[in-house]
Amino acid sequence: MQPRWRLSGQNLVRIGPMRDEGASQELDDLIHDLKLLREKGLQEVDDLDLSALSAASKVVIRPEPPDNGAAVEILVRRAVARLSGGNYGDALQALLGLTPDTRVLTAGVRRSMAAAALGCGLSTFLRKHEEPMLRQVARQIVVLSTEQQMRDGREQLVARHPVESKIALHWIEMFQAYYRLWSPIYALGADLTAARATLLEKPRPYDRLYGTHGPDDPGYSQEEQAEGYARFALYWYSIFEWELRRFRALYGGLWMLSSTEIETEVRDAVYRIYWNVQPLNERDVSALRTLIDDTPNQELHPFLERLAADEAGVVVHERWQEWTATCSCAWAPESTPDDDYFPTAKNQPGISVDCAVHQVVDACGVYCELIDCDWAKIADWYQLDEELRKGIAAEKLYTDWRSTAGLAEGSS
Repeated sequence: MQPRWRLSGQNLVRIGPMRDEGASQELDDLIHDLKLLREKGLQEVDDLDLSALSAASKVVIRPEPPDNGAAVEILVRRAVARLSGGNYGDALQALLGLTPDTRVLTAGVRRSMAAAALGCGLSTFLRKHEEPMLRQVARQIVVLSTEQQMRDGREQLVARHPVESKIALHWIEMFQAYYRLWSPIYALGADLTAARATLLEKPRPYDRLYGTHGPDDPGYSQEEQAEGYARFALYWYSIFEWELRRFRALYGGLWMLSSTEIETEVRDAVYRIYWNVQPLNERDVSALRTLIDDTPNQELHPFLERLAADEAGVVVHERWQEWTATCSCAWAPESTPDDDYFPTAKNQPGISVDCAVHQVVDACGVYCELIDCDWAKIADWYQLDEELRKGIAAEKLYTDWRSTAGLAEGSS
């Protein structure tokens, strides 16, 4: 018996017997319908029983078309469009009859055209390509459906209406991804700030003459301490790029926040972080991500060891240090307002708006602010009465330590 799907609220609900307990039933049923549509052609879409595609179209298409066949066709076209841009997409359009010259052709002719688009014979196409291609279309339909359900959840959230628990779980999952980016972004902003702030400390607490602690003591300087913070910042920038790649792979770069304006601001903040890291090109960034990939548990110490042993990594590190040293901004300790994450040109007159390092720091602060505030809106929807608190700023912690423990020599 063919499976049946219906729409409950904004969610797909399956009714009828299960055909395959081991696989995703929604995906299997969509593939079942796509195979039927491929066999009969779009010219017969109004006469076909495509319950899974029909139910998915009611979720995805806004506003819902009055014609069910038209809705199914729009849905399939949207899914295939996400896979287009090359021979693969051309083959899919031919296979499903999505172009004017293939719409009324028989299934056999369309299959032959799809095989030709992929540059293979018909038997090879049927054996190796057809099923996986239809599965990819079905997967994109599931993605489209999930995205639209999350948008509906966001709109209900803004209107303070109850949201289906399944959608709420999607929101939680998305914010987990945002906070996996939040941590390296915050650390990047903090260490870039520390690299410059260290050079502003008076009197120079990190300077130590050669032999101070014995004949094997090489000495130490304020500049070396600052370079250590910059080195840590490079590690966090590498983690940021690594997590960003993972975010794009898992979610396609999709941001689902409380408004489209917030989504745009978050995307812009992420873009400004890597845009303003001027000394590194795409190949440099790829090398850093590769080093992170090869580092056990992506830990700092083995990463820095690999960086120092890698020829390309040494060059990247040198460029990074030179870029960090271009900052000549100045500000007073503890003068950053409590409601800001970092000292920037917005809150410190001694910081130049043209400083590329502080443009990165500013973008880091904007991202942290936006994500924290949007999470607070989620918490408000869950009727959590606690106010958003940023905690103690890193600069204040350091200043308090200096005042209570005195100046201390250190190394990074």
